[in-house]
Amino acid sequence: MPNVMLSYSGKDNDQKEEIAQHLRNKDIEPWIDSYGIKPGDKWRDALFEELQLCDAFIPILSHKYLESEHCRMEAFIARSFGRKILPVTVDDCYDDLRRHEETRGLQDIFMVRLQNLSMVSLPMKKTDMLDRLVAAIRHDPQSAPAPGGFVYISYARDAEFATQLAARLSKRKIPVWIATQDIYVGENWRDAQVRAMLRACSHLIVPDDEMLDRHVLRTEILFSEARGLPTFSLLPPRLSVDAISAVNLRKKLEAADQTYRRITDAAPFKSTEDIEQVVDQLLPMLERTLR
Repeated sequence: MPNVMLSYSGKDNDQKEEIAQHLRNKDIEPWIDSYGIKPGDKWRDALFEELQLCDAFIPILSHKYLESEHCRMEAFIARSFGRKILPVTVDDCYDDLRRHEETRGLQDIFMVRLQNLSMVSLPMKKTDMLDRLVAAIRHDPQSAPAPGGFVYISYARDAEFATQLAARLSKRKIPVWIATQDIYVGENWRDAQVRAMLRACSHLIVPDDEMLDRHVLRTEILFSEARGLPTFSLLPPRLSVDAISAVNLRKKLEAADQTYRRITDAAPFKSTEDIEQVVDQLLPMLERTLR
């Protein structure tokens, strides 16, 4: 059983107990100071020992957590010992992480954001988000074989459609990589995307009218071009049926920098309500890139 330490502010005790109970339901008994430190123990020594020994460190991040020098130091020490860091946020404190030396850099780690009930723009139930946390606790990147070539799927706001598309392609034996499914909690999300891009055989983009404001998507497009990957675009259903919006999007992309103009070199595929029809039209094209 992995040794998992929960780090929290006393102001977030309810959230701590909810997370702890979910872990227990999955046969993971977390170490919590209120239970793990026995009467007579020197609490600083006990905490320091657990920070050295734990397999995974889960900081329950909030504004109250970041206001506590003690909490911030726990996070800093755990990172210094090379522990697996699996952050969970319970309020919108993400932008404050870089303001403290002890937590600077945590914003680059893929985390569970319970306050938003979404991960990389994909709405999720709280139990499903905590299951992702459990999967990350049990995940051993050293033992996981590097997958072969696949289709890298990018999106801006249409995470649900892109994820459904990825699932249907997988069922049709097309290997895919998409952030909503394939980044583990605790990974450096930028590194994970670069590793995936280096192994990708083609790039499928679901464009929309917000994509010019998504800098991560721009980076993915640049990386795809640098590697010379075959790149295809697929309009989401709402743009496929709205000709005016689709034309306006094309004009925006053509007026933007060279990064986005590359997407308009070929006419985009269009979606229908029947996602299987979409897969049917994409399948031959994507299969050729995987050979």
